[in-house]
Amino acid sequence: MTVATKPRTSRNGNGGDETGVKGTDLAPYSVEKEEVEIRPIVLKTIELTLVGASPLLMDNGIPAQQQIEDSKKGPVERGRRKPVDDAAIEAKWLASRYLTADGHPAIQSRAIALSIADGSSAHFKTTAKSQERAQYVFRAITIVGPELLPIQGVASKDFHMLRTLGKNANRGKKADEGTTDVRYRAELPASWRVTFTLRFRADMLKVAEVIEAARSAGESIGVGAWRKQKGGTHGMFTVLVGKEMTVSGK
Repeated sequence: MTVATKPRTSRNGNGGDETGVKGTDLAPYSVEKEEVEIRPIVLKTIELTLVGASPLLMDNGIPAQQQIEDSKKGPVERGRRKPVDDAAIEAKWLASRYLTADGHPAIQSRAIALSIADGSSAHFKTTAKSQERAQYVFRAITIVGPELLPIQGVASKDFHMLRTLGKNANRGKKADEGTTDVRYRAELPASWRVTFTLRFRADMLKVAEVIEAARSAGESIGVGAWRKQKGGTHGMFTVLVGKEMTVSGK
């Protein structure tokens, strides 16, 4: 029961009127109950395995940004930058890798979750609806486990360097007037695969929608650097579905 108060006419004759504005005291009274329906949060998990359909290109962000900064500096001979020595090149592409604590190839769980969320909206024609759907799905899913998920089917020895070219827009110039940046990144062959447990809100998404989003992501979005979403061909995958179970649902 909700308890509130209302004014009551004064009984002491000190100028209290019928509204009880003066000389009033307050007394509790009951108000009508309001029925509120609280929807239960239903959590389920499903085991998914992403199987590489194209090579996986890594770029942890820091080396790429450093390479951009390096491309802006340094001595120039005859209008060209001095070539980077082999040791520096190796250091750059090795630094672009994601590795577990024991040195095994890994992939960010957040990158996979974002890919699945974007995959859920890949069929939308308008950007606004696409972003709204992707944000909705991202809020409903969580990849259980560490931030870096170990990759199966490959080892550290399977990494090799990939040299890529990209445009870097100089300040005050248009994008197509920028300098060309040479980047060195670590690439894994298409034999990569990663298995993980995905927890999702079953009161927001059906299991079929989760699987559909993951499969759409593998074909239309990809994961990692230079993925299909960014105009590349890396990081594409197929999806294997494992067991499903309910975590809670009260």
